Amino acid sequence: MKRSLLTLSFFAGLAAWASAQSPSVGPSPAEELKMLKANGTLMEDLLGHGVRVADANTPLDRAEKCRDASASLKRAIEDAGDDPDRIVELAEHLAAIIRDGLAPNLATARDQIHPGSQDYGRMSKLHTEVRQDFALYQQAIPSDGKSGRSSRVKDARQKLSEAGARVPAMKE
Repeated sequence: MKRSLLTLSFFAGLAAWASAQSPSVGPSPAEELKMLKANGTLMEDLLGHGVRVADANTPLDRAEKCRDASASLKRAIEDAGDDPDRIVELAEHLAAIIRDGLAPNLATARDQIHPGSQDYGRMSKLHTEVRQDFALYQQAIPSDGKSGRSSRVKDARQKLSEAGARVPAMKE
C-alpha cells in the first residue's frame, strides 16, 4: 500500500513538473473572456430564435423564424475574422438550421399553401429572400486568406451548399 501511494505521488509530482515546463498553448485569459462573451451573446440570440421557432404555429412561420436564426449565424461567421475553427463551427450550425429547419418547413409550407391563397404572397416573398440570403451566407465564409485555404472551411462551405440545395423551388 505504501509503495503504491509513493509511486502515485511520484508520478503526480512528475506530471505537475512537466506541465509547468511546457509553454502555454491555449488562449490567454483575455482571449477566453472575449470568446465567452461572443459565444454568450450568440447563444442568447439563438436561444431566443429557438423559442420563437417552437412558438410558431405554421410551417411558414417556422421557416421565417429559422431564416432569422440563420441571419444571426451569418453575422457571427462574419465576426469570426480569420479563425478557421470558429468559421467551421458556425458554418456547420448554419447548414444544420437550413437543412433541418428552414428547408423542410418551407417545403411543407409550399405543399400546404396554394396560389391565390392568403399566405401565398408571403411564402413567395420568403422564398425569394431565402435565395438571396443564401448567396450572402456563401459570401460570409471566406474563400481566401488563412481561413479560405483551410480544407475544413472548404468542407463547411460545401456542406452549406448542400443544405441550400434542399430549399425547395416554388410551385407555379
